[in-house]
Amino acid sequence: MECRNPYPASGSLSSKQPVVGHDAGSAFAVHYASRFSQNVACLALLSPAIFPELRPFYLLTTLPKPLMGEVLAPFMHFLFWQIVMRRAITRELSAPLLRAFSEPTGAWRLMRLIRWGKPEDMLGEIPARLAALPMPTLLFHGMRDVLPATFAMRAASLIPNSKLMTLDAGDFIPLDSPNEVASSLRSFFAENRATMASPSKPVSSKSGAIIIALRLLNR
Repeated sequence: MECRNPYPASGSLSSKQPVVGHDAGSAFAVHYASRFSQNVACLALLSPAIFPELRPFYLLTTLPKPLMGEVLAPFMHFLFWQIVMRRAITRELSAPLLRAFSEPTGAWRLMRLIRWGKPEDMLGEIPARLAALPMPTLLFHGMRDVLPATFAMRAASLIPNSKLMTLDAGDFIPLDSPNEVASSLRSFFAENRATMASPSKPVSSKSGAIIIALRLLNR
């Protein structure tokens, strides 16, 4: 997995920023925090799907197969988004969440996303990177998450300066428990405000918490 710094030396941040990752986006957050730790004040990982033992959601295992995936994509697309995901999220599915997959080509877009990479290849470096993270880290796990609790617990045990919070939520923790997540993040950011150097010049519009909320639908 290649991670590039969105803030090159010519336009670097004038202060460190919090980085937040959700689900598969947690892997990108870890890679970024590991490679560009000078930009990261603290790290938050929600439902961290970050270990190579991650397995695709059983209903989606046919999509990576050539020909069979193309044929079954429309059916699996309907089943996944209209039934499975509506049960996984207690709140009403937001329009932005569905918009990317609601077009006529949405079924095959989902198929290409599932075929993007193998967890054992994409996530193999994560354990070593977690152990070397220098910044304070807050992890969230939902009690109704389909992701095993051992993922968040293992991450917390590997990251030197970390703590784990468990909420009454599913995998979509920010949608299930928005108030609890927002309150916890505000407190966490405030605790680590001292690591965010006062800017010596106006901070660009890119400043503020860096949010990585990519979901690769792997289970």
